[in-house]
Parts: sequence; structure tokens; C-alpha cells
Amino acid sequence: MLIAVSAITACGGRFTNDDNTGDLSTGLRRAQTCDDLVGMLRTDAVVKLDQTIADLSQDGMLGGGRGEGDLLGAAEPGAADPSDSGQDSNTGGDGGEESGNKYSDTNTQVRGVDEADIVKTDGTNLWVLQNGELRTIVAYPPQSLAATHSVAIEGTPIEMYVADGYAVVFSQVYVDVELPGFNGGGYDTMGPGTSEPMPPGGGDGAYPDGYYGSNAIKITTIGLGEKDAGGYFTEAPQVLKEFYSIGGYVSSRRHGNVVRVVVNEWVQAPNFYPPGDLYGESASSIKVRTWRSEMVNTVNAIPVNQWLAPRFEKISGAMNEVSADCALFYAPEEGSTGYGLTSVITVPLDGDGPVTGPSVLGASHIIYANAESLIVAHSEWSRGFWDSGHDSTVLHEFKLSDTPNTVYVGSGSVPGSLNNQFSIDATNGVVRVSATVSNWERGGGTSNHVYTLRQNGVGLRIVGDTGPMAEGEHIESTRYIGDIAYVVTFRQTDPLFAIDLADPENPTVLGELKIPGFSTYMHPLGDDHLLTIGRHRGDDGVSQDALALKIFNVSDPTSPETTSEFVMKTAGYSAAESQHKAFNYYAEKGLLAIPFEGWSNPKYTSTLEVFRATPTAGVKQLGSIDHSPYFEGYNPGNDDYYGGGTLMRRGVFIEEYLYSISAGAILIHDVFDLTDPVGELPLR
Repeated sequence: MLIAVSAITACGGRFTNDDNTGDLSTGLRRAQTCDDLVGMLRTDAVVKLDQTIADLSQDGMLGGGRGEGDLLGAAEPGAADPSDSGQDSNTGGDGGEESGNKYSDTNTQVRGVDEADIVKTDGTNLWVLQNGELRTIVAYPPQSLAATHSVAIEGTPIEMYVADGYAVVFSQVYVDVELPGFNGGGYDTMGPGTSEPMPPGGGDGAYPDGYYGSNAIKITTIGLGEKDAGGYFTEAPQVLKEFYSIGGYVSSRRHGNVVRVVVNEWVQAPNFYPPGDLYGESASSIKVRTWRSEMVNTVNAIPVNQWLAPRFEKISGAMNEVSADCALFYAPEEGSTGYGLTSVITVPLDGDGPVTGPSVLGASHIIYANAESLIVAHSEWSRGFWDSGHDSTVLHEFKLSDTPNTVYVGSGSVPGSLNNQFSIDATNGVVRVSATVSNWERGGGTSNHVYTLRQNGVGLRIVGDTGPMAEGEHIESTRYIGDIAYVVTFRQTDPLFAIDLADPENPTVLGELKIPGFSTYMHPLGDDHLLTIGRHRGDDGVSQDALALKIFNVSDPTSPETTSEFVMKTAGYSAAESQHKAFNYYAEKGLLAIPFEGWSNPKYTSTLEVFRATPTAGVKQLGSIDHSPYFEGYNPGNDDYYGGGTLMRRGVFIEEYLYSISAGAILIHDVFDLTDPVGELPLR
């Protein structure tokens, strides 16, 4: 079935003008009507067109190759104005006790703000996303280990939340929605969020008639039923809501019974490639201006329903369009973002209520959230035909509340690029950001900074800057603890910087420690110690590469020191190096469990490595739980084996037991005896 994008009026159909959020806009302009929204999109596209022409003309490629620079001059008399639409420090959770049992919870950046993952537990039950299913597993006590229920998840599951008897699952799907494309002269079918036509025939998303469909994120809300006296879910799960957004999943957060999902949604991406007769000696600036006028007219003719993709809710098996509120759309300065649309979609945990939220022009890649704020980050637009733009990151801040409302507050930017979500922190009205600045265009290398920003009524503005640190290197990890930022950079050695942010106007580097290798994730052990994971390297920064765990004493930030180090002897990689949710530290016992994929030709191993890691005991390996027998014949180059990705997924602690969860099985071990399992559940 092909779902046609219906023709609608600018202020009707799937777009409405409802306004119930209040306007706190400062750095972004908020659409007042659907016509206003269309005008903003058209203006942005035309500015990008002019940037492309300016880029090519300055290089002498357009208008006869004479390098005339400004081929456009003043606006042509009678040219349509596309904007004229006809109307005016914190740390993540260590564990939980929801069921009365003590257990290790999802490792999150900020305590009290849940993050989605592929495995969840309440101390009695486990939920695992695997092989296209959400599986409910009775986990505690170990002798009760059993799979009880499963729900098929459409598409490829990504991650999920489970809380209060409900689950919210995100998956990547293909839907039969034909999206209009623009290639500088006409329409064709394009992939969501891209500027290139879909290739004909073939591919995982292909349909029998050669039409590909559109990549989408599906949000499935599931009711798990009531618990019995033992804390088990005896009822079969029920799908409560199925919602589709055309685009790609970025990340999400849960605040109580409200889930906020950040999606890069599809938006019309005009592709301005000048035709061949605009190049070479025979071309002229008149031809360029004529072509520009044709492109402007084409852009002006694109109606609202061809600028933005529809959203859908599946009801009784039928796909129904969901109206979007035009007054929830925001746009920055024209031409300052790449194509794409960042939408913060609010999903009620119990599925009871509308799925809605604000959208900002431009695709994002990092989000941060604490109890009061959500910050979305995206790279500033690389301008023009050659993508020769600015090395900076734009930040949009939203205010959160106990209600589903997500209210835009203001925007700002910092020089440089961010490493990941741990690059951002917000406390007491101050946003702190670590960034690596590239100076290649000015003949230099890189430098690293920590910036502080405040909302000042106009937007987020930088009020403090450490100045350049570790020039020639780049940031590998950051962690904020109270008023101290810890930043690790790397080129050949691993400088750990301690930075005082107590005075936001004067960030100060207090101390620095250099050791071989680098840390990719830092986990606080109280206020005075850091437990890190990363890579050990030789003095040359390349040789002796191996997984390494370290403990740093930072009780005196002016003189941090390494107090313990463990280096794996087996070559391999841990998912915890790049995914903090795979780093499971159980503070109750001072234990750490991390997945590890090792290799020693021709043998491949998939294990859960277990350590005691405390400031007093240091880092000591307690043992390995081997799941390799479940993957005989595995080829490390085949990511699709048994569901794809890392085969050892997670480790979960419940009371005195450790649950190792791989693509092949769940094994239970007593944390004091890792030799023989006390429970086993195959998952294949």
C-alpha cells in the first residue's frame, strides 16, 4: 500500500495553528501561522541557493569563469520574496529498589533522568530487545529464570524504556510514504533528510515496483499489565499506540511518565546544481541570474505539504495522518543550518494523550537533559557548494516541566565541535560545554576549550572560556562533577585536565596529568575519584593498543594522579568504550561489568568482564563470563550475526547475582563465584 501525501491547504489538513505553549522565543523565530512556516522554509532555501552561487562564482566557475564574486547583485525587479506568505552536575543512577530487590539500573548521565537502552530491569523482571522482539523474562530469584511473554516489534528495534507497567520501544522501519523531492529543476522521489534521489531497484528498503519507501522511526507504546504478588507480569503485553515519524532517531530521555524523543525528521531539501551552460567562457552573469530566478519561482511554488513529511498513527491496522501544529515550529537565521528538522516529540508513557512537541529547522546530533532543561546541539551549517562553513556548534535550550510541555527558551553557539552528550552540562542557570576547535583553515591545528553560557534575554551567550588547551589534540571524554569539569584529550598522550567552573565568568585550569593512551568515558566514584575506560597506548600513541581501566584520585584537582590501572592482555574491544550504557557499575558492591569482544587468531571470544573497582581496592579483575560457545562459527566482520552488533550486550546486577546478557543467552552467576552459572536461558 502506498500512502499518498494528501494535498491540503496551508492552514488545514495535517497542519494546524493551535497555540498552547506560550512564546519564549529569543534566538529562534517562531512560526505564527502555517503560511508563516512556509515562508520561513522558502526563505531559508533561497538563502542557501545564494550561498551556492556565491561560492561557485568566487571560485571563478560560474558566469564565464571570471571570478566576478557577486553575480547576483541587487534583487531582480519583480522577483518574489519567499518570506512574503501573504500574512503577517550531576551523575547517573547507580541502582534501584523498585521491587524491593537491590539492582543496577541503566547507567545514565544525570541522576533521575532515565535513558533508553536495549535491556531494562525492575529487580525481578528483565526486558530484552532482541531479534525483532521485546521479551519479558522472570529473572529473580535465579531458579525462576524463564521467558514469559514477547511482543513483535516492527522494523529494527533500537532501544526502549520500561517503567510503571509500560514500555516505550523505538524502532527503525520503512513506510510506504512517497516524499516529494527537488533536484534543481523538478520533483522526484528522495530519501528522508537527504538531497539525493533514491537509486532505482535493489536495497533492503526496495518494494516490488522499485519504489523504496521512506525511512521512519516508529514509537510503540506497550501495556505490560499488572504485577502479581511475586512482582511478575502474568498478563500478555498489549500494544497501546503505534506512532510513526519520517526521519532518524537521535536520542531520548524519560522524566517520570513523560518520554521525550528527539528525531531528525525529513524536510524538503532543494538541490541547487547549476546546469552546464552556466559554466565556462560562454556563460554570463545574466544566465546565472536567470537560472536563480527560475529556482526562486520553483521554491515559491512548493506548498506546505511538500516541505514537511507527514506523521502517522496506526489505528486498527490503518495508517492515519496526525496533524502537526504550525505554531510549534521554529527557525534560526536563514541559511545558518543544514537541511533537516529536529523535533522533540513528547510521548506519554501510558500511551494516553497526544504525541506532539516543538520542531527546529536543522538536523541535530547530540542532546543533553537534566530535570529542568533539554539542550539540543547541531553543527552550524557548512555554507555553500563546497561545504566551507564555520567550525561551531549551535545549542537550543528547552524548559521542561511535570507536564508534557516542552517550551523553547533560547539559543546560542560555541566555536568547535562536541564529542558526545557528556560534553554538555547545565546547572544553576549556567550551561557548560567542552569543544574541540579546528584551526586548519587558518594554518593551525586544533585546540580545546570549555565554555560557559547563560541566557541573557536574547539567547545563550558565552560568558566564560578557558582559552585553548592541549593544542594539536582533540577531546576524547568529559565529565562534570559539581563545579569541576574533567576533560581528557589525546594525540599521543592522555592529558586529564581539571577545570574550576565555580566562577562561570572565569573558568580556570587547576591541574593536568599526562599518561599514555586516553579515556573515552569517565565514571565518578564519589567526588574524589574517577573510574575510566579507554585505550592504553605506548609512548608513540599508536603501539601497545589495548583496553584499559583506570582510577584517578582527583581529591586535589591541582594535582590529579593515577592510583590504579588494569590493561587487558587480550586484543579486543568493549561496547562500553563508546556506549556508557554498557558500562555497568554497581556501587552497592563496588563491582563493574563490561562486555568484551576479544580475538586471538583464529579464536574469537565474547565475554562479560567483571571487576572490583573502588578507590581503596583499585581495579582488580574478578573473572570472565564466556558466551563464546553460543557463537561458534561467528565471523567478526559479519555484523548481522544473531541480530547484529556486539554479541555480548549487557551485564545486570540483582542482589548477589550477575546476569550476563548476550545475543545467544542469559547466564546467571553468583557474584562471589563466577565459575559455574546458577541459571541459563538460551535466547536463540
